[in-house]
Amino acid sequence: MTGARRTLSGAAASGAKVSMIAQLVRVLIQAASVVILSRILGASDFGLLAMAVAIVGVGELFRDFGLTQAAVQAPTLSTQQRTNLFWLNGGIGITLALVTFAASWPIAFFYGDDRLITITQALALTFVANGLSTQYRASLMRQLRFGWLSVSEIVAQISGLAVAIVMATATGSYWALVLQQVVAATVSLLLLIWVGRWLPGRFRRGHGMKQFLSFGGYLVAAQMITYASRNVDSIIIGARLGPTDLGFYNRAFQLLLVPLNQINAPATRVALPVLSKLQDERERFDRYVLAAQSILLQPVVAGFALAAAIAPFAIPLLLGPGWEESVPLFQILAIGGCFQAAGSATYWVFLARGATKSQLLWAVTVRPIVIVAVLLGSVWGVTGVAIGFTIGTAIVWPIGLWWITRHLGAPGWAMLANGLRPFGVYGVAASAASAASLMIAGPWGTLLSPIAFLAVTGAALLSWPAFRGDLGALRHLLRGSRTKRRRADDSPTGGVPPTDETYDD
Repeated sequence: MTGARRTLSGAAASGAKVSMIAQLVRVLIQAASVVILSRILGASDFGLLAMAVAIVGVGELFRDFGLTQAAVQAPTLSTQQRTNLFWLNGGIGITLALVTFAASWPIAFFYGDDRLITITQALALTFVANGLSTQYRASLMRQLRFGWLSVSEIVAQISGLAVAIVMATATGSYWALVLQQVVAATVSLLLLIWVGRWLPGRFRRGHGMKQFLSFGGYLVAAQMITYASRNVDSIIIGARLGPTDLGFYNRAFQLLLVPLNQINAPATRVALPVLSKLQDERERFDRYVLAAQSILLQPVVAGFALAAAIAPFAIPLLLGPGWEESVPLFQILAIGGCFQAAGSATYWVFLARGATKSQLLWAVTVRPIVIVAVLLGSVWGVTGVAIGFTIGTAIVWPIGLWWITRHLGAPGWAMLANGLRPFGVYGVAASAASAASLMIAGPWGTLLSPIAFLAVTGAALLSWPAFRGDLGALRHLLRGSRTKRRRADDSPTGGVPPTDETYDD
């Protein structure tokens, strides 16, 4: 927060609370997008967009080039460095837009569908807008101005959804989904410029840019490998089984990614700057990463477990008739989503320590596991792909914890126990909920399902002190803005000196 004295613990608690509220709004908006557009458009429309995004999306990694995280993680950032980073990201974005436009014909040839030519060319415009907005977003994160950052994202989402609904209703075409992406990116850029109240100067050589490019280079290489492991499923389904099967898979995955991204993104946004400032204070660093991990996993694992249990009823209700094939896919992918969320804390440690080279070596070592698992699973069709993705993701998580324990001195084994507790409790609760719905058919079973889930969770809360402690971290966050004047040692960070965030000339 520019020009204001406040403790880092108070800023973290307040920022996390603002981000959680904002992300709840974003989850509702994206859920509305999934529900409304799924009732207007068909599975093949979503499959077409997923085909293009699975390949074009890799450009987003190059567009950012890890410079967002590099700017946030840097102990100091001068005005000229910020300007140089802006022009680097902007130039990369424009270059990628041109490359993507030219690649539209090979992409269409790969999938055997000429409609992907114009779809890909239109999506290329998002690289320009996102490239120019990168450092505005990073600046708000450095300054802990999470409220304004969230407002810009929410307004952009609403704008894109509104245009998509109008277009889908008028034409029933997949172009509604394409315009949704382009409009959201454009509106976000305009709002960030207005909120940031900053215009870049001229690019000047030097000014210590090597450290940012080195950090970003290793990071983007690791992210490319991670991206490949997380999108190989869509590419395989699209190429082998076509847009309709991919549409069913994509809707199941989107029901998973909507809440996961909207919780994980703000958690990273808050955790990274705080952990970066604590990287030289091991005890406080460890305490904060464990608290932040608990705060992330409790709602994610509980939500996915309950959603998987009630999916046979909930998905047809939300998406409408004709989407029943997405139900078992969602239930399988929900398990993988829990392990993917657990791996987020590993990612925080890599970035906060500035260990992007180590992260690259880790990605090269373990991410092929997910790719191989998906390839093997594809022999059994769409369901096999979902199972392969989930198994591969589950294997990667403990290996990542071992890696950061051995190479970065992180509390990996404590993080493992921290993650297994909600997996165990909510896994049993989901099993009880599923059993209730199977034993009692009809609406009574549907009603008893969440009741059984809550009963098991309540029993664990009463009988397991460690589980109560995990929920205590979340409770601390929710009341953080009211208690930030308490002594610093009561916070998850263990207390840190007050901090000012400025740009050094």
